[in-house]
Amino acid sequence: MSTAASSTWTVDTTAPTVAVTFPVTSAWYNAGGWIAGCGTPATGDFCGTAADTGGAAVSLVEVSSRQGAGNYWDGTSFGSATEVLFSATGTTSWSNAFAAANFPADGGYTIRARATDSAGNVGSFVSAAFSIDRVAPPTPTISGGPANPTSSTSASFSFSDTESGVTFECDLDGGGFAACTSPKSYSGLGQGSHTFQVRAVDAAANASTTASSTWVIDTTAPTATITFPAGGAAYNTAGWNGGCGTPATGDVCGSASDPGGSGVSQVQVSLQQGAGNYWNGTSFGSATEVLFTATGTTSWTYAFAAANFAADGTYTLRAKATDAVTLVSSVDSATFTIDRVAPPAPTLTSNPTNPSASASASFGFSDTEAGVTFECQLDGAGFAACTTPKAYAGLAEGSHTFQVRAVDAASNTSTTTSWTWTVDTQAPTVAITFPINGSRYSTTRYNNGCGTPATGDFCGTSADAGTGVTQVQVSIQQGAGNYWNGSTFGSATQVLFTATGTINWTYAFAAASFPADGAYTIRAKATDGMGTVSTVASTTFTIDKTAPTGSDIQTTNKVGGTNGKAEVGDTMTWTFSEAIDPATILAGWNGASTNVVLRLNDGGPGNDTVTVFDSTNTTQLSLGSTSMARTDYVTGNVTFGATGTASTMVMSGATVTITLGTVSNGVLVTTAAGTGKMAWTPSAAALDLAGNACTTTVTNESGVNDKDF
Repeated sequence: MSTAASSTWTVDTTAPTVAVTFPVTSAWYNAGGWIAGCGTPATGDFCGTAADTGGAAVSLVEVSSRQGAGNYWDGTSFGSATEVLFSATGTTSWSNAFAAANFPADGGYTIRARATDSAGNVGSFVSAAFSIDRVAPPTPTISGGPANPTSSTSASFSFSDTESGVTFECDLDGGGFAACTSPKSYSGLGQGSHTFQVRAVDAAANASTTASSTWVIDTTAPTATITFPAGGAAYNTAGWNGGCGTPATGDVCGSASDPGGSGVSQVQVSLQQGAGNYWNGTSFGSATEVLFTATGTTSWTYAFAAANFAADGTYTLRAKATDAVTLVSSVDSATFTIDRVAPPAPTLTSNPTNPSASASASFGFSDTEAGVTFECQLDGAGFAACTTPKAYAGLAEGSHTFQVRAVDAASNTSTTTSWTWTVDTQAPTVAITFPINGSRYSTTRYNNGCGTPATGDFCGTSADAGTGVTQVQVSIQQGAGNYWNGSTFGSATQVLFTATGTINWTYAFAAASFPADGAYTIRAKATDGMGTVSTVASTTFTIDKTAPTGSDIQTTNKVGGTNGKAEVGDTMTWTFSEAIDPATILAGWNGASTNVVLRLNDGGPGNDTVTVFDSTNTTQLSLGSTSMARTDYVTGNVTFGATGTASTMVMSGATVTITLGTVSNGVLVTTAAGTGKMAWTPSAAALDLAGNACTTTVTNESGVNDKDF
């Protein structure tokens, strides 16, 4: 027997069932709530479940969506008048993608779903009617709250919204929103600023913008501080009026703060004279305290000029601050002194002598007013704080002035007490400016030496940086012999005479007082205010009142020259009775060899003459004129040294020698015949070293008569 064949099947006559889990019937959704409903926030879904109790499996779930009682979704819009079914994804757990953006408008919508099993049984439709609401409700209105600022630590807020059905969420100071109802109350709040916020939430979970209220709780009183005047200080007018930096009027000033946070609303001040009356706005005439409102709060001032103080003495300033919640600070006070009277001038208790030989000085001083300090000054260098004794060292020679003044606690300054003295630690100095040591003087030159030609003087200078020169004394000695005694040189011992003047001094002594030519010595010494005497200055000079004369005139023929004929290389010598100042013969000449021009002038037989000119042959020298006294040297005027080899002149003491240069025209030069003495007439323009003018007496050639040259 074969095995049996079999067939198994299921009989299912029961239709499947379907359920919509999202959206929920009668629910409200905004965009966020819709998208998150089935847990697929990227798009948004319908979703639900299906089951088949007949044994066959659910094979299909179909859904449709309808806008209100109108059209159905056709896949792109709600544009179909008839229902359009869309196959869901999944069966027992199904979903159908439907983004929130597909809803064209807020309002009511209906989802319908049905299931079909594999036996072909079709279940009944299940529907879910819901609403889309994407518009937030209006901002709530807060109708009650605490005062701002307030000193209360409790607060209550009432609020409402124009949209019905909303709920509310409240927040305090950023602690997070939480469901709340009106009124919302808080207690035990801390000091400082607080912010209450409330928002409305509709059925679709749309939240309104927030309404807020900020207020300050202040439970701490403010503080007030006086910065000027300072307690215990003393002020004069200038110190008072400049205390707050407004010297035009004068102020009291200070600061205030409110740690509670509501802020200082005002500062009030009062001023009391001693323990008596209070300032009433015009005088210290009120027996009770009068408060005045200051200008400013955190930095405040109250104008009060120094002139308002009725009298010097003590005063008390009081200040208090009030904050915005009317809390009042404790009173700050400053008791001070007004003192507008300068202390007495100090008294010197010790000081250096005047004059003083010391370069150091010490000053003691005191004042009859107690509590003063002192300021010292030396020689105008500026006052600086000092104490007694005040010492100085290393002082320079000369006059010094010390000053001291007293300064009281209010900075009033006394008149100064001063002491002037002279420091003199060195001897004076003296110098003789005329006559000059080693010089020679004629009467005229001597009498003009100090610029007083009417009489003649000695003169000089002296100096003393300390006490100054008080006198200069002089003496005059003749040679190594006697001294001038006031009328003659008749004193064997030195006699001193007081000069006129000190820094620039003179002593009248005319040239006529010198009894004879010769050497004289002047001595001078200076005495200063300390009695210190200088070292002696001296000058030795020569008085020469005798005029020089011509002494001799000679010519010398050069070696190999023609006797009686003037030729290049011959010499001619003029000799004075004493040394002559070469600069009086030729301006600027010092006696050294210099070029000149010698003119040999034709005067006819026996009358030829010689004169000498400078190197340019334009200015005649002060050698006068010399007559050659023979016949005949030239037949016409000639020059020696104007061209070719120059004639040269040199001086040695009292002698002037000229060596002849090239003759201008040798044809005119002849050989003199006979013998005779040359005759020289000197020039009065030639002066000796003392300044005496040479006499013009004719001087004849000495020695034998020869032809010369």
